[in-house]
Amino acid sequence: MKLLLWLLSLAALSVGARNFEQGISIDGPLYATIARNIARSGEWFRLDGFIPDFAPFAEHPHLGFWIQALIFKILPAADWSARVQGHIFYVASLALVFTMGRRLYSERAATFAVILLWSWSAFSNVFSNFYLDPGCLVFGILFLTNYARALGLTYDASSHRFTLSASSRPVTWAALAGLFLGFAFLQKGLTALGFGPVALALLVLTLSLTHQRRQTLALTTVTLGLTALTLTAYAAAIKSSSLPNFLEIYWSRQVDQRFAKSWDWSLLVSGQFWSSLSKDSLGLVWIVPLALFGLRKRTHSIILPLVLFASFLLMYAPAGRNGSQYSVMLLPPLALLLAAGLDAGLMRLRPRLQITVERSRQVTQALSLTAVLLLQYLPYPTHHPRKAPEVEILLQLSRDSGLKAVTLVRGDPAPDFLLAASFAWYADMKVKYLSQTTDWPSFKPASVDTAYLVLGAKNRSPLPLIPPGLCEIPNPGSSQLLVACSKI
Repeated sequence: MKLLLWLLSLAALSVGARNFEQGISIDGPLYATIARNIARSGEWFRLDGFIPDFAPFAEHPHLGFWIQALIFKILPAADWSARVQGHIFYVASLALVFTMGRRLYSERAATFAVILLWSWSAFSNVFSNFYLDPGCLVFGILFLTNYARALGLTYDASSHRFTLSASSRPVTWAALAGLFLGFAFLQKGLTALGFGPVALALLVLTLSLTHQRRQTLALTTVTLGLTALTLTAYAAAIKSSSLPNFLEIYWSRQVDQRFAKSWDWSLLVSGQFWSSLSKDSLGLVWIVPLALFGLRKRTHSIILPLVLFASFLLMYAPAGRNGSQYSVMLLPPLALLLAAGLDAGLMRLRPRLQITVERSRQVTQALSLTAVLLLQYLPYPTHHPRKAPEVEILLQLSRDSGLKAVTLVRGDPAPDFLLAASFAWYADMKVKYLSQTTDWPSFKPASVDTAYLVLGAKNRSPLPLIPPGLCEIPNPGSSQLLVACSKI
């Protein structure tokens, strides 16, 4: 109970403070609109973001949207309720990292790992938005921990080696592992493949220690069988839905966006990727080699975190995927390695200089709860920037004129779709597009309750000509987009 209260106290600051302020960034508005439409329509398989892009939306599987739709069935659809899923996964991820750290190292190392993740705002900010990566992380770690438990694989801190012990109900744990792996795929699709090398390392370690290899392989078959069964049931449900070709669309887009592109392996040593990871980890990523040196006599203890980090590093860096939402998979193994190195170093100090587990938790809990109170008086947003100026303008326009629809006239090159997705979420209004070259010359307002908005990139391309009757609206604070609307 004390552990849970400590984790909840940390979460109260890192993801819960000032939760009712507006503003979710990047993909959040699009995902939230999809979940809201599911909750309203009861159509669980057609993902509609109220924008023409991704029609139909098939960039990710359904599980994350289903979870959020269930939340919107209970709570009103708003920024604060769109964060609820991430908050739940945040507490779960801290608890799972603590469990891993305690089993591999010590309770103090586990405590240090949680404090590191708590101190990295890049990690917690992803959980205070609406992303799918946090759920994939939690389901993936649950898969690995249950698979290790099924195999009976444990780490002996006294000998610094993995050992095997008799597992009670191994088939049950193997089945749970397969179920959670299936959930990871349903949450973020092919991203779940990043947990495969860690599972393979667990299997190899077990096979090297046991003479009952048939039992080990049988349990692995149970795990993979439950995963296959979960995915087969999901595919069968899609086939009988209103969008039976969802998986074909998903796979073709994944091929176009991931596999058809040539990966640049030189990005593994690029300054851009490592500077982004260094920023997210507050520069502590560069201390990992020192931590590994301190753990040189415990090489078995670093295998699993190191393989997990390397797996997602090889998945993200060559594909040029930088940013906090990708660091979510990289930061937990980094925290475990850094915490274990710190713990090993402290063991060499005199007893009176030791940092105790209880004191660490008391200090961080007090700091967290005090900061929650102080943040109420700060004038700037805690989690994310507020809505973009363009969105504020469009919302004011829709409120003043009672709009029922919005059409965006896109310049060349077209602006980012995220502006349209943000407006669709906040205005609860479907957005359409017109093309600059074809539809614009023959443009005529269809009705007085529709706004036609011109979006063009400043200093990048000529704006489309604005027909008579359209008025420019001031756009403070923006250096990229110009917004204009039809007079109502």
